[in-house]
Amino acid sequence: MVIKNPDNMLALRYNKRHLNELMTICHPLFKLSGNNIKTFSYHCFFPNQTHFSVGTDINWMEFYLLTASDSGGAFLDAIRQTPYNAYKYFLWPPHHQDDNILSSLYTHNIWNGLSILQRYKNYVEVWSFSSTRENDAIKNFYINNLEEIKFFIKSFQYKASKFINLSKNRPLAIIKNPFDISYIAEQENAELKAKKVFKEESYPKKFLLTAPKKEKIILTKREYECLCEISKGKTYKEVAKALSLESKSINARTVESYVNNIKDKFVLNNKSDLIEVYHNLLI
Repeated sequence: MVIKNPDNMLALRYNKRHLNELMTICHPLFKLSGNNIKTFSYHCFFPNQTHFSVGTDINWMEFYLLTASDSGGAFLDAIRQTPYNAYKYFLWPPHHQDDNILSSLYTHNIWNGLSILQRYKNYVEVWSFSSTRENDAIKNFYINNLEEIKFFIKSFQYKASKFINLSKNRPLAIIKNPFDISYIAEQENAELKAKKVFKEESYPKKFLLTAPKKEKIILTKREYECLCEISKGKTYKEVAKALSLESKSINARTVESYVNNIKDKFVLNNKSDLIEVYHNLLI
């Protein structure tokens, strides 16, 4: 292996020093997957061409930190498409020939991966999970256990805080080729427009729900929207604001009226019972 990035040796040594801690944190998730998840890595990218990276496959991390000249076009696209205040989910594409990082991952038998990204003001975090070339079925695990994977991310942020705390001069790696992690706002506008059109074209006027006793309950569009919002713990005034209902004729009292109608349909006396029923609905 030809070392192209000797300045990243400190970052590699840091990864090796904390490898056992990292493996301990990842063990419950690996076990949940039936040990089909083989590799985990965490990356934090900054605008100045630096990143903090640790992973469970030390051979791959050595290759990535010491020889890679970029972060791969596919991953950079995913980074730039990651919005603020929301996760971005990126299933690794099946084709890898035109991407240096994907090709190298495939060669190292690190494949069939899922990366979850989150953007903050000054950096983007990436959590990557992967299996082997042969294990295409791991994608079903990702889909069916997405909540557990997100729970792992929250757990990782806490348990690994001692060695990923970026405020304590952790060794950063350098990527030689310039890259831009800024958000592509135009894409967000296009996606929002597409979602708006989708809702306008497919949103039903009424919703059919299955109540706890298996009877069918029909809610109007506005009743259903109110039910969804109060289930998030919002007050009537907050619901009215969220649904753009706040006006002289339609306000928090109107929302309360919708909620009372829903309670009547479900034969319930209070809002808390209604919220509990909502979380157990079969739609």
